[in-house]
Amino acid sequence: MERPCKKVKIIDEIQSDWLSNLPDHIIHHILSLMDTKFAVGTCVLSKNWRYYWTNIHTLSFCRSSFVDSQVFYDFITHVLHHRNHLKLLKLEIDCSKSAISDKITSLVFEYAISHGFEELDTNMIYLPKTLFRYKSLKTLKTVCYFKYSCFATLTTLELYYVMLDPKKDTFAGCLNLQNLQLIQCDVEGVSGVYNISAPRLLTLQISDFLPSRGRIVIKAPRLKFFTLNAINPPRLSMDRCRSLEKVNVHLFPFMDYDDNTIFNKFSFNHMAYYDDKAMQYYVFRMRMIAMCRGISRVKSLTLSLNLSHQETWKEKLVFAFHMDEDFDRKKLGRAVAEIASEELSDLQKRLLEDSRSAVAEKELPSIEEQILEMKKIVPPLWKMKAKTPRS
Repeated sequence: MERPCKKVKIIDEIQSDWLSNLPDHIIHHILSLMDTKFAVGTCVLSKNWRYYWTNIHTLSFCRSSFVDSQVFYDFITHVLHHRNHLKLLKLEIDCSKSAISDKITSLVFEYAISHGFEELDTNMIYLPKTLFRYKSLKTLKTVCYFKYSCFATLTTLELYYVMLDPKKDTFAGCLNLQNLQLIQCDVEGVSGVYNISAPRLLTLQISDFLPSRGRIVIKAPRLKFFTLNAINPPRLSMDRCRSLEKVNVHLFPFMDYDDNTIFNKFSFNHMAYYDDKAMQYYVFRMRMIAMCRGISRVKSLTLSLNLSHQETWKEKLVFAFHMDEDFDRKKLGRAVAEIASEELSDLQKRLLEDSRSAVAEKELPSIEEQILEMKKIVPPLWKMKAKTPRS
């Protein structure tokens, strides 16, 4: 008869090795989602795991994970030399804390290009020239500004913290671009009109872009989905977006708190605030009306307000409406503006009540605790030396 302890040991071994029982292609996919340094580290788990990492389809290199540039270079050389000759789908390079030498950059990109990679995600400020002659890139996530139209096959573009050129129609040459994200990008010196045009664009997301200056004109006849995350309602013009189906607007009014009262201030530009409360709501309504006029062709509109109070987030869905053919679209701006203003005032009052109740709930220290605290600060009388007046 088999001992119970032996049965438990066998069960533990089976449960601990469930990952190895998965099909090889699933294991390869799991390892491809990891940083390449950790994926290579799985080779020490067992003999079966020794070469799993050589079949990963994504290379993810982080410079800050290595002590110096030479160790980083040796690791990359080892990976590129031992990885199987398979198609590379994605390349990720993180150099946010340390720069990468030209030697390493050339080595990595030459390998990626020769293995037909399709997606690049990097925060490198300067990209190698060989990349601009590459014609198979489909997805690009970058903080670097250049002529994006040189990638004829590009379908997805995500830009972070990029200063765009106001004199150029940046995306007009991206003939196959379908998905565009502009995250905290800006256009220097723009007070007029900035154009975003892409003939095949389907989805567009803008976050904290061109705040309170100028007007954004979007020319995308095939655009279906538009998401806007902003502090203030921007001025939009989307008359040429005839296929627009759904617009999601998320506004984050800036909250300012002093010691005694909570007073809401809308940051309508970076340098000035509207201190008068009535003026705040008036400007907010006017901006809401102007924004809604620009997106009046949409079939479905969703508007939400997010207010922050220290570490507590208050989110409110203000408006969700499916446009009807009989609906008077000229009244959309005023209707949404009135609803948003009322909800904003209501949220502000709730935040004030929450703040007051939180202060009231704080228990004052007891008399004994106050005495003990005072003893730590004030020495006993017998230790204090009497000061005699000078003669």
